[in-house]
Amino acid sequence: MPGLGSQPYPGFSSVSCPSSMPDLKEHHSAMACVLKSSPAIYEQLRDRTTSAGVGLAACIKPGVDDPGHPKAVSAGIVAGDEACYKEFSDLFYPVINRLHGAVVPASGHPFDADMSKLSLRSLDPQGGSVVSVRVELRRNVRGLRLAPCISHPERREVERLLVAGMAALGEEGPPASTCPWPAPRATRRAPAASPGLTSRGCATCCSPSPRVWRGSPPGSGATGRTRGAPTSQRRRACTSAATRRTT
Repeated sequence: MPGLGSQPYPGFSSVSCPSSMPDLKEHHSAMACVLKSSPAIYEQLRDRTTSAGVGLAACIKPGVDDPGHPKAVSAGIVAGDEACYKEFSDLFYPVINRLHGAVVPASGHPFDADMSKLSLRSLDPQGGSVVSVRVELRRNVRGLRLAPCISHPERREVERLLVAGMAALGEEGPPASTCPWPAPRATRRAPAASPGLTSRGCATCCSPSPRVWRGSPPGSGATGRTRGAPTSQRRRACTSAATRRTT
Protein backbone atom coordinates (compact mmCIF):
# COMPACT_ATOMS: atom_id res chain seq x y z
CA MET A 1 0.00 0.00 0.00
CA PRO A 2 1.47 3.41 -0.94
CA GLY A 3 2.75 5.26 2.09
CA LEU A 4 3.03 2.09 4.21
CA GLY A 5 6.01 0.44 2.54
CA SER A 6 8.64 1.19 -0.05
CA GLN A 7 6.24 3.25 -2.24
CA PRO A 8 5.58 6.84 -1.12
CA TYR A 9 2.07 8.17 -0.72
CA PRO A 10 0.82 9.90 -3.91
CA GLY A 11 1.06 13.66 -3.87
CA PHE A 12 4.02 15.91 -3.19
CA SER A 13 7.31 14.37 -4.26
CA SER A 14 9.40 12.78 -1.53
CA VAL A 15 12.53 12.89 -3.71
CA SER A 16 13.02 16.52 -4.75
CA CYS A 17 11.44 19.91 -4.23
CA PRO A 18 10.09 21.93 -7.15
CA SER A 19 11.74 25.25 -7.90
CA SER A 20 8.68 27.13 -6.62
CA MET A 21 7.32 26.63 -3.14
CA PRO A 22 4.03 24.65 -3.13
CA ASP A 23 0.81 26.55 -2.52
CA LEU A 24 0.26 26.54 1.24
CA LYS A 25 -2.45 29.19 1.48
CA GLU A 26 -5.01 26.75 2.87
CA HIS A 27 -2.54 24.78 5.00
CA HIS A 28 -2.49 25.11 8.79
CA SER A 29 0.48 23.09 10.07
CA ALA A 30 3.35 24.75 11.91
CA MET A 31 5.62 24.00 8.94
CA ALA A 32 3.22 25.72 6.54
CA CYS A 33 2.94 28.75 8.82
CA VAL A 34 6.72 29.12 9.01
CA LEU A 35 7.19 28.84 5.24
CA LYS A 36 4.31 31.23 4.52
CA SER A 37 5.82 33.82 6.83
CA SER A 38 9.38 33.27 5.55
CA PRO A 39 9.31 31.90 1.96
CA ALA A 40 13.06 32.44 1.63
CA ILE A 41 13.61 29.41 3.90
CA TYR A 42 12.23 27.13 1.20
CA GLU A 43 14.52 28.53 -1.46
CA GLN A 44 17.48 28.25 0.90
CA LEU A 45 16.88 24.60 1.85
CA ARG A 46 15.13 22.96 -1.11
CA ASP A 47 18.32 21.60 -2.76
CA ARG A 48 20.06 20.43 0.42
CA THR A 49 20.41 16.81 1.48
CA THR A 50 21.86 15.10 4.52
CA SER A 51 24.80 12.69 4.34
CA ALA A 52 22.27 9.83 4.23
CA GLY A 53 20.51 11.34 1.21
CA VAL A 54 17.44 12.80 2.93
CA GLY A 55 16.19 15.98 1.30
CA LEU A 56 13.75 18.68 2.30
CA ALA A 57 11.00 17.13 0.14
CA ALA A 58 10.76 14.01 2.30
CA CYS A 59 10.61 16.16 5.44
CA ILE A 60 7.79 18.48 4.40
CA LYS A 61 5.74 15.99 2.34
CA PRO A 62 3.27 15.17 5.20
CA GLY A 63 2.50 18.84 5.73
CA VAL A 64 2.12 19.56 2.00
CA ASP A 65 -0.14 16.56 1.30
CA ASP A 66 -2.34 17.21 4.35
CA PRO A 67 -3.60 20.81 4.76
CA GLY A 68 -4.62 20.12 8.35
CA HIS A 69 -7.10 22.12 10.40
CA PRO A 70 -6.67 25.53 12.09
CA LYS A 71 -7.98 24.17 15.40
CA ALA A 72 -5.69 21.12 15.42
CA VAL A 73 -2.27 22.38 14.39
CA SER A 74 0.26 19.64 13.68
CA ALA A 75 3.98 19.86 12.99
CA GLY A 76 3.60 19.17 9.26
CA ILE A 77 7.22 18.08 9.06
CA VAL A 78 9.15 14.90 9.85
CA ALA A 79 12.84 14.09 10.17
CA GLY A 80 14.17 11.46 7.79
CA ASP A 81 17.35 11.04 9.81
CA GLU A 82 19.04 12.64 12.79
CA ALA A 83 21.02 15.04 10.59
CA CYS A 84 17.81 16.70 9.37
CA TYR A 85 17.51 18.71 12.56
CA LYS A 86 20.84 20.38 11.82
CA GLU A 87 20.78 20.46 8.00
CA PHE A 88 17.27 21.96 7.94
CA SER A 89 17.46 23.76 11.28
CA ASP A 90 16.23 27.01 9.72
CA LEU A 91 12.87 25.26 9.32
CA PHE A 92 12.86 22.68 12.13
CA TYR A 93 13.73 25.12 14.91
CA PRO A 94 10.90 27.59 14.17
CA VAL A 95 8.43 24.70 13.86
CA ILE A 96 9.52 23.21 17.20
CA ASN A 97 9.35 26.60 18.87
CA ARG A 98 5.84 27.19 17.52
CA LEU A 99 4.67 23.90 18.98
CA HIS A 100 6.58 23.82 22.27
CA GLY A 101 7.68 27.37 23.01
CA ALA A 102 11.15 28.82 22.56
CA VAL A 103 13.14 25.71 23.50
CA VAL A 104 15.67 25.46 20.65
CA PRO A 105 18.42 26.16 20.07
CA ALA A 106 19.01 28.28 23.18
CA SER A 107 17.82 26.01 25.98
CA GLY A 108 17.58 22.69 24.16
CA HIS A 109 14.83 20.15 24.63
CA PRO A 110 13.61 20.04 28.25
CA PHE A 111 14.75 16.95 30.13
CA ASP A 112 13.93 15.95 33.69
CA ALA A 113 14.47 12.39 34.94
CA ASP A 114 13.69 13.14 38.60
CA MET A 115 11.17 10.44 39.51
CA SER A 116 10.39 12.14 42.83
CA LYS A 117 8.49 14.82 40.94
CA LEU A 118 5.90 12.31 39.75
CA SER A 119 2.65 12.47 41.69
CA LEU A 120 0.75 9.36 42.80
CA ARG A 121 -2.47 11.36 43.18
CA SER A 122 -5.35 10.01 41.16
CA LEU A 123 -6.21 12.17 38.17
CA ASP A 124 -9.91 11.43 38.46
CA PRO A 125 -10.86 9.69 41.76
CA GLN A 126 -14.59 9.60 40.90
CA GLY A 127 -14.00 8.28 37.36
CA GLY A 128 -16.18 10.97 35.83
CA SER A 129 -13.77 12.53 33.35
CA VAL A 130 -10.63 10.54 32.55
CA VAL A 131 -11.22 7.65 30.15
CA SER A 132 -7.63 6.49 29.68
CA VAL A 133 -4.03 7.57 30.10
CA ARG A 134 -1.18 6.55 27.81
CA VAL A 135 2.54 7.18 28.14
CA GLU A 136 4.68 6.63 25.05
CA LEU A 137 8.45 6.31 24.86
CA ARG A 138 10.18 6.36 21.49
CA ARG A 139 13.85 6.02 20.70
CA ASN A 140 15.83 5.80 17.47
CA VAL A 141 19.01 4.00 16.48
CA ARG A 142 21.94 6.24 15.68
CA GLY A 143 23.33 5.79 12.19
CA LEU A 144 20.06 4.49 10.71
CA ARG A 145 17.48 6.63 8.99
CA LEU A 146 14.20 7.28 10.76
CA ALA A 147 10.81 5.77 9.91
CA PRO A 148 9.74 8.26 7.18
CA CYS A 149 12.81 7.44 5.06
CA ILE A 150 14.16 4.15 6.39
CA SER A 151 14.96 1.46 3.81
CA HIS A 152 14.03 -2.23 4.00
CA PRO A 153 17.64 -3.33 4.73
CA GLU A 154 17.81 -0.73 7.50
CA ARG A 155 14.64 -2.17 9.03
CA ARG A 156 16.32 -5.56 9.00
CA GLU A 157 19.24 -4.03 10.88
CA VAL A 158 16.87 -2.44 13.41
CA GLU A 159 15.31 -5.84 14.06
CA ARG A 160 18.72 -7.48 14.36
CA LEU A 161 19.76 -4.93 16.98
CA LEU A 162 16.45 -5.33 18.81
CA VAL A 163 16.69 -9.11 18.95
CA ALA A 164 20.30 -8.88 20.16
CA GLY A 165 19.24 -6.43 22.85
CA MET A 166 16.38 -8.64 23.98
CA ALA A 167 18.73 -11.60 24.15
CA ALA A 168 21.05 -9.59 26.39
CA LEU A 169 18.25 -9.28 28.94
CA GLY A 170 18.98 -12.86 29.97
CA GLU A 171 15.49 -14.29 29.55
CA GLU A 172 14.55 -17.11 27.20
CA GLY A 173 16.68 -15.95 24.28
CA PRO A 174 15.57 -14.12 21.12
CA PRO A 175 13.07 -15.54 18.64
CA ALA A 176 14.12 -16.21 15.08
CA SER A 177 11.79 -13.39 14.05
CA THR A 178 9.74 -10.71 15.75
CA CYS A 179 7.62 -9.82 12.73
CA PRO A 180 4.14 -11.49 12.66
CA TRP A 181 3.44 -10.75 8.98
CA PRO A 182 3.87 -13.46 6.33
CA ALA A 183 6.25 -13.20 3.43
CA PRO A 184 4.91 -13.16 -0.13
CA ARG A 185 3.92 -16.70 -1.20
CA ALA A 186 6.83 -17.01 -3.65
CA THR A 187 9.41 -16.26 -0.96
CA ARG A 188 7.70 -17.66 2.15
CA ARG A 189 10.01 -19.58 4.49
CA ALA A 190 10.03 -20.87 8.01
CA PRO A 191 11.07 -18.28 10.61
CA ALA A 192 14.31 -20.11 11.38
CA ALA A 193 15.48 -19.61 7.78
CA SER A 194 14.16 -16.09 7.35
CA PRO A 195 14.33 -12.99 9.53
CA GLY A 196 10.60 -12.59 8.92
CA LEU A 197 10.85 -9.20 7.25
CA THR A 198 8.30 -9.07 4.46
CA SER A 199 6.70 -6.78 1.94
CA ARG A 200 3.35 -6.61 3.79
CA GLY A 201 5.14 -5.42 6.83
CA CYS A 202 4.64 -4.17 10.34
CA ALA A 203 5.91 -0.97 11.87
CA THR A 204 8.87 -2.82 13.34
CA CYS A 205 10.51 -3.92 10.14
CA CYS A 206 8.48 -3.20 7.03
CA SER A 207 6.35 -0.06 7.25
CA PRO A 208 6.34 3.30 9.06
CA SER A 209 2.77 2.83 10.31
CA PRO A 210 2.63 3.62 14.08
CA ARG A 211 1.01 1.80 16.99
CA VAL A 212 1.39 -1.80 15.93
CA TRP A 213 2.67 -3.67 18.96
CA ARG A 214 4.38 -2.93 22.19
CA GLY A 215 8.11 -3.55 22.41
CA SER A 216 8.86 -2.18 18.92
CA PRO A 217 12.48 -1.27 18.19
CA PRO A 218 14.12 2.14 18.33
CA GLY A 219 13.76 3.94 15.02
CA SER A 220 10.47 2.31 14.07
CA GLY A 221 8.24 4.94 15.64
CA ALA A 222 5.84 2.16 16.66
CA THR A 223 3.99 2.11 19.94
CA GLY A 224 1.74 -0.19 21.85
CA ARG A 225 -1.32 -2.18 20.93
CA THR A 226 -0.70 -5.26 23.06
CA ARG A 227 -0.17 -3.74 26.47
CA GLY A 228 0.70 -5.21 29.83
CA ALA A 229 2.14 -8.56 28.76
CA PRO A 230 5.69 -9.38 29.90
CA THR A 231 8.39 -9.10 27.26
CA SER A 232 8.88 -12.88 27.06
CA GLN A 233 5.13 -13.42 26.46
CA ARG A 234 5.06 -10.79 23.73
CA ARG A 235 8.06 -12.40 22.05
CA ARG A 236 6.37 -15.79 22.14
CA ALA A 237 3.14 -14.33 20.77
CA CYS A 238 4.89 -12.65 17.83
CA THR A 239 7.02 -15.71 17.11
CA SER A 240 3.96 -17.99 17.22
CA ALA A 241 2.10 -15.67 14.84
CA ALA A 242 5.02 -15.70 12.41
CA THR A 243 5.24 -19.49 12.63
CA ARG A 244 1.52 -19.98 11.97
CA ARG A 245 1.58 -17.71 8.98
CA THR A 246 4.71 -19.11 7.37
CA THR A 247 4.03 -22.85 7.66
